[in-house]
Amino acid sequence: MNLHEDPNICASFNFSFRNGNAYKVTYIYGTTPYTLAFNLCGYTPNTSKCDGNQDFGTLTYSDSCKSLTGSSLNTVSHEYYDQSNHTAGISLTYSLGEKCPHSDAEFYQLSVSVVCDTDGESNGVVKIDQNSLTTPCSPRAVLYSSLGCPAFEANPVFQWMYSARFVMGPIAGILGLYLMTMSFYFRKTTYFLAGLFSTPVIILGILYGAFISDDSKAWIVSIPLGLSILIGFGVGY
Repeated sequence: MNLHEDPNICASFNFSFRNGNAYKVTYIYGTTPYTLAFNLCGYTPNTSKCDGNQDFGTLTYSDSCKSLTGSSLNTVSHEYYDQSNHTAGISLTYSLGEKCPHSDAEFYQLSVSVVCDTDGESNGVVKIDQNSLTTPCSPRAVLYSSLGCPAFEANPVFQWMYSARFVMGPIAGILGLYLMTMSFYFRKTTYFLAGLFSTPVIILGILYGAFISDDSKAWIVSIPLGLSILIGFGVGY
């Protein structure tokens, strides 16, 4: 499963097919022990013993087995684990579980928050969110794993380019048209444009590659970009 998030953030998460043993966590609701088992993209082993269908999560307790999810990934919704920090992880909600016996109008669903574990100390640890246990119908598991770390995240330069795409797009189109049709006839102008546009690319590459953190805000790009364009005028001239 490759989950692509808001293009203004430009982050994606890759979840490998986890086959075999599922993630598991045991907790107490009331006085009854519950065992929650789930997979992120693969079906949970032996889930057909619950409702006869394959699914991504099951809940077992007191000799009962309940299916928490449907059998299709199309029923899975997702959002950032922390809306203010898109690198913190991602939350998945699996719906279309079987009817919950603890509620007249509620069906089981499963929420899994996959939290980015960058140092590997908690990799694979699963905890239950106690706040989700107001009823046993919608448990929420918290999985600490490197899978919660973005597989790709565009740095602020690309985020700025996306936000300015309606300006940068026409400029790039006009420049490309000029290079294809007129650059041979106006070589001095071509050299000037080459210096003007290549200088910011080189300077921003060095700054964001070695000095400026990728966690910085996209609007900050405007400052070194403006300065590098001025330098580019000098280089091109």
